[in-house]
Amino acid sequence: MNMRQREAILLLISQMNPETLTREQITTVVFGAETEVDDGTQSGDCIFVFGGKNLDRVLKAVDLYKSGRAPYLLFTGGDRFGEWEQPESVMMRDEAIKMGIPAESIFIETLSNHTKENIMASLTVLDRALGLQRIHRLSCSSVHLVICADAN
Repeated sequence: MNMRQREAILLLISQMNPETLTREQITTVVFGAETEVDDGTQSGDCIFVFGGKNLDRVLKAVDLYKSGRAPYLLFTGGDRFGEWEQPESVMMRDEAIKMGIPAESIFIETLSNHTKENIMASLTVLDRALGLQRIHRLSCSSVHLVICADAN
């Protein structure tokens, strides 16, 4: 995907309606074209961590951060429709800080309850923190890529 195509997608993000997005649109916005799939060596502007209580995703994100893959971490996830006392993203942020990640390198999204909301709510967080127009690549945990691509 060239810079003009990337800019066209970024310009349309603000016009997207989360209720009408197709699986293909979500996958393209989050992961880019098939030719852009990360082979495990590319750096990004931010490491995107989908919500969940499994700390393996935090460990993977911290490893990616410490290896220089991106200067920021974005933890996503709310309180699962009020089922949990604390949003998933807060729990993951706290664990990452215990593992030595500076708080100023972490963004959190606390409102989402499922994968689609993780993505849509995170766009606002990223826009406010970095500016969507400045983001060229997000790195994601490979464990969740298959789950997200198959999500409804």
